Amino acid sequence: MFNTALATDPGIPSVHHNDAGPVLTLVVDAHLHVEGGRPDACIELGPLGIVFGKVTLRSAQLDAELSVHVRSGLSARMTLPRLGMDLTVLPVTVPGERTGGRAVILLQKRDVAPDPLVQIRSRCGLTGAETDVLHLIFKGLNTVEVASALKVAKSTVRTHLQHIFQKTDTSRQSELVHFVATFAAG
Repeated sequence: MFNTALATDPGIPSVHHNDAGPVLTLVVDAHLHVEGGRPDACIELGPLGIVFGKVTLRSAQLDAELSVHVRSGLSARMTLPRLGMDLTVLPVTVPGERTGGRAVILLQKRDVAPDPLVQIRSRCGLTGAETDVLHLIFKGLNTVEVASALKVAKSTVRTHLQHIFQKTDTSRQSELVHFVATFAAG
């Protein structure tokens, strides 16, 4: 998930290992810009991305929550259950500077077994929208209910399903549910 080759470039997150596996580490300012990073940097790091030098968790809500934690000047932990990750925010204090301006972010896999949908997304190359559709189909919703839950057109759900079928080598929703269930079982 983490590309250790990126760790040699200044401003790019570093990766080290502990007993639980790889830990991604980077320093950000209050606006989530990576310190020492290039303003044109666009890097894909699993659930975390750096887009034009700014950290994103690919969710406006999670980005806002992360920003609040960084600006607070307090240590915080965010659990990202759909990603099977924990994110820890540790304030960086410099004598003479006010707190809440900078923080170290640590991103690490959770100790619990990862969500099978996250694994399927990774192995099959599903998009976030396709994963959301797959999750709801697996929960037993039909295409109309999925469209309503996601606030999209039924045709959009059908398009996502066709892409999911291609990527998972299935052809029917029942096959897809079986695929997820057997994938989850190991």
